[in-house]
Amino acid sequence: MVKPLFWSKEFCQLHSDVNRILEISVNIDTKVSIPYKIMDKKFKSPGIGTFGGFYGENDPTNWIEIWSKLVEVSNEIDLFEISFPPKYFEIQKFEAQIQASIELFNPKCVVELNQHVILDSDATESLSKGNRKKYRQFCEASGTVKRGKIEDLVKVVALLQESRKNLGVDLSMSYVQILEAFTKLPEIYRCYLAEIDSEIVAAAIVVEISKESLYVLYWGDTPGYWRKTSPVVAIFIEVYKDAHQEGFKYLDLGISSVDGEVNPGLTRFKRNLGCIESEKIKILFYNPDNRA
Repeated sequence: MVKPLFWSKEFCQLHSDVNRILEISVNIDTKVSIPYKIMDKKFKSPGIGTFGGFYGENDPTNWIEIWSKLVEVSNEIDLFEISFPPKYFEIQKFEAQIQASIELFNPKCVVELNQHVILDSDATESLSKGNRKKYRQFCEASGTVKRGKIEDLVKVVALLQESRKNLGVDLSMSYVQILEAFTKLPEIYRCYLAEIDSEIVAAAIVVEISKESLYVLYWGDTPGYWRKTSPVVAIFIEVYKDAHQEGFKYLDLGISSVDGEVNPGLTRFKRNLGCIESEKIKILFYNPDNRA
């Protein structure tokens, strides 16, 4: 397995859900990297845009021994929360990690619904009839989508913050963090803007998770007249085209559930873009050495 980006220190340091990497050596041939964050005696691995899981050099198979070592070197931790990539992503590697944890800890397992598109055809072929109509309306209104530059980030983040605010949630990264990410890893991060009559009506921030997977970290649109054209669909098509041309296999649109509770509207929206679904597992277990 080629080491994906989300185990690199440079990537992890830019995200608020992880701030360090634990290196575990079980023997001379086995070294495992685990990105994580500690909060109130809780060991938390990254779970959404950063995917999660453990990376093992030399393709280790002794995962029970690795899990035991993790607990051994984390004796100040009471609760472990480990998230894994969606099951379309290197499933044979991460399934072994999950099964070993079940055998050893009998953890609580939370199954999230992840949705992604396989990049194997024209972007519009995957769209529902309704979305194809909205895309035609967007084009008839002289709408355009462009890949933004770093100087566009102020406008992009402002729109995304407003879009999230209307949903009652916040972005998980601040403008300063996003700017730092684009500055330090410009080959990994990209942004897109949709415009009608020189007005920005939608935006997206996309990140390269691996050489096969491109992930939509954030996207959103502005409330108002142009929403009926669903400019996010136009952004989806442009991102799809770029990703397909650049040789990516998957465009990941993220989870459509929270703690296992599926959001029907969000799930339907992504299905209408041509998404298929896969499980994304999160396990939780208490430190067996700290239980009374």
